[in-house]
Amino acid sequence: MSMQKHRGSLVWLIAWLSLGSAVWLASPRSAQNHAKANATSLSAISDKKPSQEDRLSSSGKRLKSIERVEVGQRVATGISQEIRDLAIGDPLAVPQWDRIDHEIDSQTWRKLTLVMHTPQGDRFDITLLRPIRWLESCNARVGSSIHLVVSEQGLDGLADVLAIEPCPRISSGVGRVVTGTFTHVRGGILRIRLAGLAEPLGVTSNHSIYSADRLDFVPAGELRVGEMLRNLDGDVRIESIEQLGSEERVYNLEIHGEHVFRVASSGVLVHNSSGAEAPVKTVHKNSLEYVGDTHVYRIRGPEGTHKIGESAQGVRVRDGASIRGEQQARRLTRETGDFYESEIRKTFPDKQSARDHETPLIERFRKMFGEDTLPGNKTNR
Repeated sequence: MSMQKHRGSLVWLIAWLSLGSAVWLASPRSAQNHAKANATSLSAISDKKPSQEDRLSSSGKRLKSIERVEVGQRVATGISQEIRDLAIGDPLAVPQWDRIDHEIDSQTWRKLTLVMHTPQGDRFDITLLRPIRWLESCNARVGSSIHLVVSEQGLDGLADVLAIEPCPRISSGVGRVVTGTFTHVRGGILRIRLAGLAEPLGVTSNHSIYSADRLDFVPAGELRVGEMLRNLDGDVRIESIEQLGSEERVYNLEIHGEHVFRVASSGVLVHNSSGAEAPVKTVHKNSLEYVGDTHVYRIRGPEGTHKIGESAQGVRVRDGASIRGEQQARRLTRETGDFYESEIRKTFPDKQSARDHETPLIERFRKMFGEDTLPGNKTNR
């Protein structure tokens, strides 16, 4: 299939998004004026008329094709603190310059243009915004090569520095700043049809999309028909998933401080991480191949244990509680008016070991108390 055949009929969603994908731009309004806009959205309606490069969503919010998004611009996110914590992961592992409370100063940042050639023969064209101290730490100079690690993009290797330029003007507004753009050619794309959305979404199988059912970012290849994804104005159901066989030029963004952005006309929430085919394999924490602390937790409510689950998303620093378990408990409390809380039962060194403990635990619980128990577990695991 040629690229041109897709552009009119397929909205490519992937964080490796392909040509013509629509990204939600942030409002140019000030933070003070933002309170007057839709309170559920950080991508408030733009005061500017859309250019020929931009278009408007059905709700009037300004969209821009992914290949035209540049570093220094702002994109819409519109997420809660809970999702922000989930997207960032371990806050202690985030470099200071990438923290949400760290402002990008165009006087002390620079724009870099790089190219990385992988052992597999892929070429990645990369543009980054980085502080001068970052450049100094890796001895970046035009014509030199640096060891570049962008783990969320699956990149780890030598990159040639083609240009170092002044930092562009940072757009004003309430969205988050784009600090990186990436493009290369790849295959392995899924076509996902969503209820009520005319255009299907194209997504790489290992790109993370927020599942409203699991309250987590899930690789697209692990999503299921009937699962609910998170839009800006609510949730939307997956109607079908189809594997495509063609290769496309695809694009991705790096988003400062929050690591997520909105795409397509409905504002589907995606993480800026991807499973690019790079020398180092990136294993998502939802994959059974993941190696790292994974705990089994339970959620208790007024009628006893509501759910048994497992998570590699970590624990809260202040009290050691399960981040994922507490997210789900708080949602149940809001929805029902009853009090729910979570507790960690046991921690394992990898995802598979936790799953091997969780599944028989659910089976034993139902054998003792009946098959209708554990309403929070939709399947027998």
